Amino acid sequence: MVGFRRTVQILSLLLFCFLVITTRARIEGEFYRVESPIWPYLYFTTNPLTFVSAAAASRSIPAVNYLPLLVMVALVLLLGRFFCGWLCPLGAMIDGAAKIWKPPKRPKPSRWVPSRNLKLYILLVIIILALVPATRSDRLEQPVGVNIVGFLDPITIAMRAMSFAVQPYMEWTVTNVLGELYWVPIVKHVTEPIYGVLKAHYLTGEIRPQYEYSAVYLGILLGIFALSKIRRRYWCRYLCPLGAFHALLGRFGLWRRRVGAECNECKVCGNRCRTEAIDLDDAAVYDTRECILCMDCRKICPEEAIEFTFVPSTKSVRVSTRELQVTRRGLLAAVGASFVTLPLLRATTHTRSNRTGLLRPPGAVAEEEFLARCIRCGECMRACPQHALQPALLQFGLEEMWTPVLTPRIGYCEYNCTVCLQVCPTGAIEVLTQRAKQQFRIGTAFFDKDRCIPWAENIDCLVCEEVCPTPTKAILLHDEEALDDEGNKRIVKRPYIVEAYCIGCGICETKCPVEGLSAVRVAARYETRHGGLPVQPAAPAQPTDGATTSTQEGHPAPRADLSDSSPDSK
Repeated sequence: MVGFRRTVQILSLLLFCFLVITTRARIEGEFYRVESPIWPYLYFTTNPLTFVSAAAASRSIPAVNYLPLLVMVALVLLLGRFFCGWLCPLGAMIDGAAKIWKPPKRPKPSRWVPSRNLKLYILLVIIILALVPATRSDRLEQPVGVNIVGFLDPITIAMRAMSFAVQPYMEWTVTNVLGELYWVPIVKHVTEPIYGVLKAHYLTGEIRPQYEYSAVYLGILLGIFALSKIRRRYWCRYLCPLGAFHALLGRFGLWRRRVGAECNECKVCGNRCRTEAIDLDDAAVYDTRECILCMDCRKICPEEAIEFTFVPSTKSVRVSTRELQVTRRGLLAAVGASFVTLPLLRATTHTRSNRTGLLRPPGAVAEEEFLARCIRCGECMRACPQHALQPALLQFGLEEMWTPVLTPRIGYCEYNCTVCLQVCPTGAIEVLTQRAKQQFRIGTAFFDKDRCIPWAENIDCLVCEEVCPTPTKAILLHDEEALDDEGNKRIVKRPYIVEAYCIGCGICETKCPVEGLSAVRVAARYETRHGGLPVQPAAPAQPTDGATTSTQEGHPAPRADLSDSSPDSK
């Protein structure tokens, strides 16, 4: 049975890695779709913690498939806290890392070891912040809470580390090593078939995945592994809020550990228990909240006195009488930590100029509700075919940390792509039709005339106008007389933005040939998610001069002149 559990644990980890590798955008004809044999967000739809936190914070029920979640809850109620020992991918990684770190079996008390109820207090802080009406806005029907589950949920931590650090590193290594081996005459006959299979099923294509601050996510994962040097499964026993959630749900599970009369109190099982759930003084007594059903005790028992069954047998079962031990001091500390954390999340130091770069994916809801729903899982970022969606760090604020931000200088939003909308597990990015997505304004572009080649150097450059994907070009060219370096007059084609047609996809900023900061940039202006300037349908004829297009009632006129269009002035 122990071997079966280990097999299931390894298969679960492999499935998790398989989803990380295979969930990507695949183009079919002119449009993109999600390439994944099963639900790409399977591990998040079975996660009760992220569901409860997102629902409580946003005051709404995420429109997702509830079947996997209901199945998981039913299994936990029936079996107990089995997820941590059987299915959790981060738990499997920690067990694998323990083979290298060699954690102590059952060491003496240490000042580095907190109360095992700390994870319950962390869970309580998450729930309190989600329930507190912390955000009020005219764009919201009711105030929403603060969703911090993405900072501490083990599935999101594992997903970010694998997607933003491990996979890009492995792909770079595979591409460069096998690619160079092509030039070795004999070896290439072996490496080329392997490289062909990997290129077809594993490698993401011509555009390699690249994410900012990759070392941060890898460092967090390695830090969790290093904690096991202090205690086995340190993260699971003291810090994991999902483990606390499963412990409360599965406390009265029917699948129990039973110890027979053959037990001679050798204390082997107690000393080897991963979570110290077994009482050292009486091996028949164990804590169902801490037991992850790894069944190591059954394997190592020299008397074969331990079994795991649903129904009582000749063996006895005695559960620890240790109470939940959530003290008044602990509750007050959790409540106090919640109200201390709240202003820290909101007391950000970002400037207004930085805020103009806060571009959310197409289909994103209003910012306050987006932060309440987003669990920072990274699904949308790793599925983006251009890797335009990047995880924020602190440039927009602490609450926005690790949320997806469109970064046009790295990549742009494909005009015919709706992949990020399809993989969001909580509804922070709403599903839109292809046509609706193409009418969704992410932001609005503007020109920096001090950097733009036609404006600053009086030299023709048509790149941004040529790559603009909208049916009616949002970037047009204006013929203007200028002086060249020798003082001679010449006609220069200078670009300008027609804001009525700009959707803020960012391809102009991506393709701009100016080194460093792009001469054309997208700012968070007139966004559709905030009720901004609607995107006009394709016009029968494009304007050929500097005249403005028709205005929308209640909105500024779309700019078609040659003056500066600074985002801060909007």
